[in-house]
This record gives sequence, C-alpha cells and structure tokens, in this order.
Amino acid sequence: MKSFYDLRLIERNPAHALHIEDGPHPVVNWDGYDGLRGLSEVLARSAKASEISELRDLAVQLALDEVRVVRVTEEAGGTVFLSPDAFNCLQEFGIYLFAICTGDSTSPERAKTTRLEFLRLAKLVGQ
Repeated sequence: MKSFYDLRLIERNPAHALHIEDGPHPVVNWDGYDGLRGLSEVLARSAKASEISELRDLAVQLALDEVRVVRVTEEAGGTVFLSPDAFNCLQEFGIYLFAICTGDSTSPERAKTTRLEFLRLAKLVGQ
C-alpha cells in the first residue's frame, strides 16, 4: 500500500491528456504542449483509491474501487473529478479519475484535507 504523497506529482492538467486520447479538438492549439499525452500516461501516475493508505477506508466504505487518484498541483487545474460522462476513454474502461491537489507536506492536517477532498469528489460520483 502506498501513501498519497508517494504518487508522482502532475504539474499539467490531466484532462488535456484525456482530450488528446479522445481526439484533440481541432480549434485548440497544442503547439508547445509538454504535458501527459494519453490515458495510459495518466493511469501510470495514478493509483486505485483503495490502494492509497490515506484513502483506503473511505474507498472501501463507499465501494469506490473503480476510482483512481492522481496527485496534481494547483497549476494543473486543482482538485477535479474527471468523469466518464465527459471522456470516452474513461467511459470505455469504467474508470472514475479524481485529481486531488496537494502540497508536498505529509502533515496529519494535510492528510485530513486530502480525505475531505476525496469525500467531496465521491459525492459527485453518486449524482
């Protein structure tokens, strides 16, 4: 089992990689983009919520085994729920993706904030 803080930090919006996977929008200029370029790259930096020590009990209690979590910076878009309703590549595999924003601190207070963000995003899955 790994800590949330062991996940590789993503500094670009992971939604961009999912848009590329689904087929880049022709109006968007991707010149100079150096972020992730597909679902496989996002998943390589993610972990199942049930395999993250800070989130395991919540994920099991809420039966959210299909939720994967990535750790992002505020510059990467902050804490967001990337829904299969919005991305064909997630829908195909039935994956829900939570991008949770974090600092580098592993303080107990920061872990509590991470859990609260996870709970907030979990409510969106249930809607």
